[in-house]
Amino acid sequence: PARRKIGELTGPLLPVREARRMVRHRSRINLVELDNRWALDCSGGSPLGRVNHCCKPNCYLRIIGKRVEMYTLRRIRANTELTVDYGATPHANGMTCACGSPNCKGIL
Repeated sequence: PARRKIGELTGPLLPVREARRMVRHRSRINLVELDNRWALDCSGGSPLGRVNHCCKPNCYLRIIGKRVEMYTLRRIRANTELTVDYGATPHANGMTCACGSPNCKGIL
């Protein structure tokens, strides 16, 4: 159903500066910046930290203090891929989007 909590992203909390430095040369980033001081490193935590991007997602992330929860945006059928709109990326020149959505922005 729409607006249902799917779960929580988990991993260690890191200072944003350290987290950005850590992922600077990675092609795949599993990081959620919670505010201007803290980031959640999801690379070794919950499988929800590996949800793919889509410009027309079926889920969204909700930051509550130092926690990140994932919710459905609308009804999702069984065996449908869960997706979120990542928003800004720490990749130096952005990142090409290949989500396939009719309204794809082309870049993150």
